[in-house]
Amino acid sequence: MTSGEVSLGAVVDEAGNAVEYKTGDWRSQRPVLNKDRCIRCGICYIYCPEGCIRQGP
Repeated sequence: MTSGEVSLGAVVDEAGNAVEYKTGDWRSQRPVLNKDRCIRCGICYIYCPEGCIRQGP
């Protein structure tokens, strides 16, 4: 892969370009654990980005 093939990511091309990056919707949805519907499959544990769900007895 050449440098021309790499997509633009965390690169500062010029000062003040942060307004061009779309970062405002990272927390537009908030996951909620419904213990009444939980079947203990572990999918929430795998995908939780904060690590706030614990598996155990």
